[in-house]
Amino acid sequence: MPTVGPFAMINHRFVVDCDDDAVADRLSATLGDVTTDGGWDVRYAVISDDEAGWDVRRDDVVLALGVDVDRAVDALCTEANRLGVDSSDAAGVLHAGAVVRDGHAVVVVGESGVGKTTLVTRLLADGWGYLTDEAVQLTADGQVLAYPKPLVHKVEEEGILVRRHTLASTLGTLATGPVPVAGILLLGVDQLGLATDTPGQRMVALCKLAFDVGPARACVDVLAALVERLDVTVLPARPAQDVADRAIAHVMEAAAGYRRGR
Repeated sequence: MPTVGPFAMINHRFVVDCDDDAVADRLSATLGDVTTDGGWDVRYAVISDDEAGWDVRRDDVVLALGVDVDRAVDALCTEANRLGVDSSDAAGVLHAGAVVRDGHAVVVVGESGVGKTTLVTRLLADGWGYLTDEAVQLTADGQVLAYPKPLVHKVEEEGILVRRHTLASTLGTLATGPVPVAGILLLGVDQLGLATDTPGQRMVALCKLAFDVGPARACVDVLAALVERLDVTVLPARPAQDVADRAIAHVMEAAAGYRRGR
């Protein structure tokens, strides 16, 4: 039985057993950006069943039964990312994507479905470097750590929403971290019923969109320092391209002015 890996989702290190070479190749390609050397802690398995579907397990835990290949890959990647986020020793982790240009990152924060991945994908096509999608790790001094997980795109097929995982390096350049933050785009928070008129309110919104990992006080301190120092630009969900471009240009110019004034 082919075994692929090891892979590392942050500090979650794993291999995957497959009983089909084509599925093994698909997983190797999907997770190629997080391939690592050395040891691993967890074993996953993607095994065909009698109904011509696929079962997905993590050790003895069942993640999916009798699903197609797309859903099998999604089940495995979703679980690995969840455990990766849980394994992070960063000061805070935001539900966000991040890209970098000229040595500074723009962080795109928001819940699922507000257009984070769409915006990150477009910026990669425009020549930005990829730091991460879906889980932004912040250091104690407010920098972004690189986490080159696959990007997750939601597509509709025959009326059913399917999650597809795309190797980031096929869409743009992978960046290394840590990278200082130029600014934060906060997408679709009106859908959460949160006010964002003041820095304090924007701080609350960011805390609502942080993963519950690590010491809560450390995450709050990092976010408070970023809100005090940087622009936090509030945008609607799935913003128009020109609206997003103006916001990004603004935060990059503001960051440049901050650096000149130091």
